[in-house]
Amino acid sequence: MVAQFEGRPTWLPPAQLYEMGYRHITLPGLLIQRMVHSMEETLRGLSQWVQAAQPMPEFPIQKTQLAFNDALRFDKWKSF
Repeated sequence: MVAQFEGRPTWLPPAQLYEMGYRHITLPGLLIQRMVHSMEETLRGLSQWVQAAQPMPEFPIQKTQLAFNDALRFDKWKSF
């Protein structure tokens, strides 16, 4: 449920929705919106790096790779 606050939509916290009687909440676009935002930021940074001809900025690739492997259950597949 979305409440209006000064003409802008404001998402109510799940606890408040629960108190109002809602038992199931879906946010279908939330994940894809954040993924697109992250990709845009990455591509913008890559473009700036290419245009500036400077070293690529540091990126926590190991942490990201571990999260990616966990999401895909890579260890399980690797055992096959």
